Amino acid sequence: MTETVDTVVKLVLSLTSPKACIKYLCVALCLYLSWAYLEPYLEIPSIAIDQRNLILFLIGVGGGVLVGTFLCFSFDKLYGFFLTKKIEVESEKSKELFVQKFKAAFVHLTLKQKETLRLLTKGDFAVNVYKDGNASLLKNKYVKTILNIDQDMYLVRINPLVKSYVQREWDEELDSKIDNFLSLPDNEGVKLLEVMKEGGDLCEIDRSLLLGLSAYTGIIRGEAQDDGFWMWFDDGAMLDKLSERLGVDLLGELFIHEDRLV
Repeated sequence: MTETVDTVVKLVLSLTSPKACIKYLCVALCLYLSWAYLEPYLEIPSIAIDQRNLILFLIGVGGGVLVGTFLCFSFDKLYGFFLTKKIEVESEKSKELFVQKFKAAFVHLTLKQKETLRLLTKGDFAVNVYKDGNASLLKNKYVKTILNIDQDMYLVRINPLVKSYVQREWDEELDSKIDNFLSLPDNEGVKLLEVMKEGGDLCEIDRSLLLGLSAYTGIIRGEAQDDGFWMWFDDGAMLDKLSERLGVDLLGELFIHEDRLV
């Protein structure tokens, strides 16, 4: 009786984890099955009872360990699979929430902050992280620093989660400005683009057309000089967008000599 109690105590003390419990249960089940179903097949006169019992014991223990190990392995794989899926789902939800908050905050950003984000959609560049609201962009994780260049100057990169939205919003704004520009009365916008077209052969340009440039903020700017008139695109991105949309090459800037103004 004492030996039985000692054996039970040792077994209980060895059950330090659920996996150990599963393996012991599998060993016990396999031992039962081997004694209940395999023993009749081993009733061979040439095999002694002690040897037969040893064989059944080894089959039960070995089979139980294999089954228990397989079950524990399968459980670990399934648990890891579902845990990974759960983490991925939570990560996606976190990303979606971050993007939603960014969209809500974007309209409240300063023009300089928006300009910084828009320029970053074209590639990394250096900024002073403590000027022009850049510290807020860093704090809110809209951008991240890549490396320090000099004191407060850092090479920064836009957060990939917000990049597509910034680019899309920028494209929509550019398209809206272009639509308004091309729909100006008397085709003034179209006429101005003809002036800025690369290789254009307009010999004479209506002076009154240039005088209205101040109304075209965001597209083309102009400044009168003593000997003529300077014209230039206010935004390089606008120049690229217009060239792409109209399928023509446009000059970034152009000086019109006084002789050509009528």
